[in-house]
Amino acid sequence: MARKVKFPLELKDGYLARSNIEEVREHFDLEKIIAQFHNGRLKIWLEDHYLPEMAEQVAALDGDAPDLAAQLCAILGVKGVATNTVDSQAVRERERKMQKLRQCTSNERYLNMVEYAAFDQKDLDDVLKNNPTEILLCGGEFHIPLVAKQRTYYGVGNAVAVIDSERPVDFEKLGIRFIDVDFDEAYEQVREKGIDSSKYMTPEVLAELCSVLILGNLKDGRRVLDHCNPFWKDGFTYQVHPYVSIPDTGIGEEIAKGQETIIGYGKAVSMMAIVFTDRALYVADYNESLIHVRYADIARVVFDSNLMGMVFQIDTQGGSYQCKDVKLWDECIGLFGVRLFLLIMARIFGSSQYKFTESELYMLSQVRLDSLNDQYITEFL
Repeated sequence: MARKVKFPLELKDGYLARSNIEEVREHFDLEKIIAQFHNGRLKIWLEDHYLPEMAEQVAALDGDAPDLAAQLCAILGVKGVATNTVDSQAVRERERKMQKLRQCTSNERYLNMVEYAAFDQKDLDDVLKNNPTEILLCGGEFHIPLVAKQRTYYGVGNAVAVIDSERPVDFEKLGIRFIDVDFDEAYEQVREKGIDSSKYMTPEVLAELCSVLILGNLKDGRRVLDHCNPFWKDGFTYQVHPYVSIPDTGIGEEIAKGQETIIGYGKAVSMMAIVFTDRALYVADYNESLIHVRYADIARVVFDSNLMGMVFQIDTQGGSYQCKDVKLWDECIGLFGVRLFLLIMARIFGSSQYKFTESELYMLSQVRLDSLNDQYITEFL
């Protein structure tokens, strides 16, 4: 008959009691004793060390008893230990999770993360309430809340992260990392297809974005662009304009023909007018011909100063367009914001290969839109 191997009890500071009850009393650790009561090791250890009466008393205890800690101390002959400072139920829950976790992994690093281990969605929701930076997903599927930023999710036992998003998520920007965690099939398809940003760009979204970039303020009034201070302000209200009377420019006819929605405009002053719709830009200098540029056709937009003066030029697949008397246009509408808006439109609706500079991306990273549920416009570029 094989000799039975006796296991030790783990006590204070990792001490392992192998010989007798006096070791338990000398190196007593209440939380560890409660944990080993719940996993059954305490009863077996007492039986193995010829303490049957203690073993029977321990076996008879109610694990839900509010005075469980005090009863264990009394049975083991331990005195002078404060028993009201330990949450027996919390210790029990931790031990429950530890036993489940040991079935998934023997990795000591992961075993030490037991407080932040989740075995189902309720576990994950409870773990997140404690705001941990590292979370262990143990098998199964978990819906990952994207509002919980700056998190690292580790996976064991074929853990799957379910991402409830119709477009690819920039996890790096959110500070969210996944290690040994797969994505659900639906989100994998989203990642493969990429994002069609244009379908999110409703006239309401475009109207808000256009006003932010022209005026330099978010809808709530917070300043995000210091380069903007146009004279024409009344036509930028963060909302679409069902009807605008633009006298004698030909703009109205083009807008009606294309069934477009006006999202912002500069009033006709000093023989000038500018109108943004959900599909195109219209510029009218009454001394020149009407400029009509579809966002999808824009390849490049230049606003610069050189020896020849200020230049504002829009390059498209069919040609280039320049505004005359650029200084006056800049004073009226603010060409810095116009340029940024047109470049964004060219990127979303067309095939422009323009790459925003770091400074431009930094400015745009401040632009969040109410009409996009407070998302930042950079998420769509």
